[in-house]
Amino acid sequence: MRILRTIIALMLLTVAAGSATAQTLKAQKVYMFGFSLSFNDSTVYLTHIQEVPNCYVNEKSNMLVSRGEYSSQMRHYLRTHGNQSPTCITFWSTDRRKIDKKYANIRTKYIDKAKIKYDIRYVKDDEFHYTAGQQRQCRCNHQWQMSKEVHLFRVAELNVRIEIADADVNSISLLKSFEPFRVDSHEGEEVFLTFIVDDSTQPIEKSRRKRIRSFETGNGYTVVDCVDDGGYQFIIKDLQSYECGLLVTNSDFSICRCALNGNFDMRRFGVNNAMMLAFAFAGSFRHALLVHASLVRYDGYGYAFIAKSGTGKSTQVSMWLRHIPGCDLMNDDNPVIRIIDGQAWIYGSPWSGKTPCYRNIKARLGAVTRIDRAPANSIDKLQALEAFASFLPSCSSMKWDGVIYNNICDAVTEVVETTGIYTLHCLPNKEAAEVCFNAITKH
Repeated sequence: MRILRTIIALMLLTVAAGSATAQTLKAQKVYMFGFSLSFNDSTVYLTHIQEVPNCYVNEKSNMLVSRGEYSSQMRHYLRTHGNQSPTCITFWSTDRRKIDKKYANIRTKYIDKAKIKYDIRYVKDDEFHYTAGQQRQCRCNHQWQMSKEVHLFRVAELNVRIEIADADVNSISLLKSFEPFRVDSHEGEEVFLTFIVDDSTQPIEKSRRKRIRSFETGNGYTVVDCVDDGGYQFIIKDLQSYECGLLVTNSDFSICRCALNGNFDMRRFGVNNAMMLAFAFAGSFRHALLVHASLVRYDGYGYAFIAKSGTGKSTQVSMWLRHIPGCDLMNDDNPVIRIIDGQAWIYGSPWSGKTPCYRNIKARLGAVTRIDRAPANSIDKLQALEAFASFLPSCSSMKWDGVIYNNICDAVTEVVETTGIYTLHCLPNKEAAEVCFNAITKH
């Protein structure tokens, strides 16, 4: 009887919540226009302001529902007319005066006061028109319908589920390096990370988030905001400061949503960097570390080399591969270390820098060695405190999040307690590889 009452109560709460949600959505007339700027040339596509009836607007947040889907309509139209990688933005308002002002601003920026001459191409209303509804049809007589894909992977023996909301725009080809990690099923197993690629994902309202920091990543820039529910928002930019991706996460990074922007290369950059962030910080809750290292395997053990970019970790690995028989490359940039039953294991990953080495393999962690350029070859084994200080900076971490940072420090401590941590002072030569090999492979 008590269980039945609980079920009934939950049903009533569900109905009430559904009613409340329905009351915040209202179908109404919306004014909108589309804008597309090619990053490969100076071509700008611009629609006229269109009146679109029966669009749903969330009255509480004043947000157009599924705004990204309207941009997908224009993107589909442009693709059918020869533009293979269009970046489309849809501007909208329920107030005609406001949308007129936005339209005038765009014209001023790209026509009247543009610093360079853009090739402006207007899209006629009889060729393309926005349409509201769950399934839409462009007036160019081409069907448009959102298609969804689900892909399952297992990285470092952790299950990753990737959902692509609009597979006509974003495909799994953006994540080719994940293919060696694909699996057929997660049935009966826990999903470690659910990553949803959906261009309709919107930034969190400014009133709900606080700027943490902006930092360089070596190949771009990332802006981090903390959200009032404990989650995070990341804006991922490339070296030209173009916004390639928006990542919105929950507090433990187990569920992440990502919106992409730009041409194929920008989208690939955005989604791969977003996936790395999501995996690294979700991994902190599973005693997993994403490490900036080059990784070589010998006799069933993995030997990781860490250093600042350009110092020579890949060079040292290449010396091992050339001069130490029986070695093979496991990963050249971002392997994963996991502590399982008190033992440290190291895995290949879908992230390997400039070297395409995406291997779904693992080995016992034999040693971690920091590379230090020097006029002569020598090697030191570090004591616990020195080892911790040497190894921690090479692990992806979030110092501003106490829980995640403590998790990472705990995992680093376990690695230090179970694995030799070394500093190799070296020249980029055969002797350095031999000195290192003779010291760190003595178990």
